[in-house]
Amino acid sequence: SGSRRELSSLSDEPLPLTESQQRLLHRMLQSHAINRDLILTGPRGCGKSYVARAFASVLGYIPAEVVFLHAEMTARDLLQTRFTGPRGETKWRPSPLLRAMAGGGLVVLDGLHRLPPQTYSALLRIVEDRSVDLFDGTRFLAPDKYDSLVRFQTPESLSATSVYRTHHSFRVIGLACPPVFGSGEWLTSELFHMFDFHQILPSSSISPEMLQQAFTANIQDQLINSVCQIATRAAKLSELDARTELSLRQLIRIIRRVSSGSAAAGSVANAVGSAMQLSLFGPTEREAVVALLAQLDLCALSWQPGLAEGAAPISVEGGVLTIGAVRAKVAIPVDESLVPEPFFVDIPTHSRVLESMLLDLQLGELLRLIGNQGVGKNKLSDRLLQL
Repeated sequence: SGSRRELSSLSDEPLPLTESQQRLLHRMLQSHAINRDLILTGPRGCGKSYVARAFASVLGYIPAEVVFLHAEMTARDLLQTRFTGPRGETKWRPSPLLRAMAGGGLVVLDGLHRLPPQTYSALLRIVEDRSVDLFDGTRFLAPDKYDSLVRFQTPESLSATSVYRTHHSFRVIGLACPPVFGSGEWLTSELFHMFDFHQILPSSSISPEMLQQAFTANIQDQLINSVCQIATRAAKLSELDARTELSLRQLIRIIRRVSSGSAAAGSVANAVGSAMQLSLFGPTEREAVVALLAQLDLCALSWQPGLAEGAAPISVEGGVLTIGAVRAKVAIPVDESLVPEPFFVDIPTHSRVLESMLLDLQLGELLRLIGNQGVGKNKLSDRLLQL
């Protein structure tokens, strides 16, 4: 399955690019002009998704479809998702990849290096032949093959037999990290002649203009500059722990959270600690990051990442949910029987976690709860859904 959280919210405004990114975009457009699909390679946080956004914006692929790939993904997951209908019947939901094929969109395969080799076969036929046979009997044919059939049959009769035309504007961009020495096979030999590869070198710095342009509203220059300084200094700590290197996506999340104006957002140091998952660092690495933040006058040397003290009041009035300093409109369930009803005690720590979760949901973020077994991760998720 896929998510369109990152690339679907593109605006019509051009994204600011460095000179090297502009040259890369020109090379990508040249590949696109000769009907080639692309793979962007580069280390984590170098701006692969950002350049893909710029590519989509320039060509009008808005919104772009995104599929986040993982090591356990099968060919079926890449193409269709099976689900049960209201009467208990089996149905198939098209993946973002299929939606792009049918509608002439751009699909971004994020994490192509994670995909298992046995899954590449389904992808290769789509890229090379623009054709695919699906599990529910549906077929997509390349434009020239479909047009040859139309000379003998009508489009309606082909649709009745679940045969459809792959849109001529359909394009694929794969995002992959370079191989790590000793990690085994990286991609496959078949991919190298079916895609045009473009490499992104890590940027030495992220400009304030690039961060400012990522938001529709003006963000305080002081916040932008502080975040840029954090990124530059944190990158120097990457030899100590690779997690200290902040990607462009993480920097945008930090700015979005701090600039939300909510008391639940906390300080810049709290936002950085959350983005880095600082509470999971070892003592030495954590102290190095805290010292970095203290040098920028963002916290004291004794600061520790954590939630606000005390309980966050929880109430629902007039269709509005309030948890601490965060408010959100309560959704109307389509089927009330599917809304969880857990036995939950609003202890102070859990109420603050719920407050932080609700804030991130309001900001359009995806959530991930991390904790030892039995600490209440499922309880928290069910409680928030119930509220």
